[in-house]
Amino acid sequence: MSEIQIFHSSFSASSAAAKQAYAIFQMFDGRSIGYTKLDICIDDESKEFLKSNKQDGDQGLVLPQLWVSGKCLGRSTELFDQLTYCNDEGAECLKKFVGLE
Repeated sequence: MSEIQIFHSSFSASSAAAKQAYAIFQMFDGRSIGYTKLDICIDDESKEFLKSNKQDGDQGLVLPQLWVSGKCLGRSTELFDQLTYCNDEGAECLKKFVGLE
C-alpha cells in the first residue's frame, strides 16, 4: 500500500497555500483516501525533509506538497489544479493519480 503524505503549514505565509492544503484534505477525506498530514510548523523532521528535497531555484519551501511512497507527485498550485481535475473526474481518477489503482 502506498504511503501518502501531505506537507503543509498551519501558519502559512500564503493564504492561497493554506486554502489549497485544506481543500486537498477535503478531497481525500471525501474519497476515503488515507493520508498523513505533516505540518512543518510543528514537525521539524518534516521541515528538514522538505529542505533537503528542494527543487533547484526554490527560495523557500513550496507548499502544499504531496509525496507518495517517497516520491513527490506535485507542489503548490500545479498540484492543486491536478488534484481538482482528478477529483472532478471521479474517485477512480483521483486514486489512480496517487497510485492507489
